[in-house]
Amino acid sequence: MSVFGENSSKWLSIQREALDKTTVNFEHAVYLNNIEHTDFNRCTIVGSTLSSDDGKIQHYKGLLKLLDYARSGDYRAWLVFDCDCFPIRKDWELILDGRNSCIIRTENLDTFYHPSAVYCTDGCLDFVVDKQKNLLGAEFDELRAVGSFFPLLRTNRVNYHPLKYGVYYDIFYHHCAGSRKFQTRSDNYYMINGTTHEYDEEFFKNVWEFIRKIH
Repeated sequence: MSVFGENSSKWLSIQREALDKTTVNFEHAVYLNNIEHTDFNRCTIVGSTLSSDDGKIQHYKGLLKLLDYARSGDYRAWLVFDCDCFPIRKDWELILDGRNSCIIRTENLDTFYHPSAVYCTDGCLDFVVDKQKNLLGAEFDELRAVGSFFPLLRTNRVNYHPLKYGVYYDIFYHHCAGSRKFQTRSDNYYMINGTTHEYDEEFFKNVWEFIRKIH
């Protein structure tokens, strides 16, 4: 289940290919935020909006709609993930072994459960926007997953960038800021210079070869 927003349609084919490669017997439910329905014929569209609300709030509302849809059906598990996130190996469910699991982006100095990838087998999942504090003590409002989770941390063998192109627990890839301008709270911490355009080009040229290099 994913929320697709503006500039995210390019991720649909990548995410769908990944699901077809790695996952069996799934329904691909999506919520569309300021994006055309045209390309989503293989998905279940659970809702859409043309709202001008803040992006974080739009995402939050979309996730709640997806949860409502999931709760109305008889599913053995839910996988909620960002449009630029997807599983990268066929045995990912066996590895998680029924554990509710969620990404924590410690590389971004965060300690909360991040909704870029959340796996839930018992229906005990919610999302909130509330006040958070990072490892440097900075406070901010953030969207997070609520529940009891096994943490999925970054496990890249190769890092082209400290925040982008992340592999988590060897089973999920998250591009980071795939549908928006790249900017994070921890940019200054890493004192990053230059751009990542060359790696973005390499990724889109051959997604699976790129992941093989960093995985």
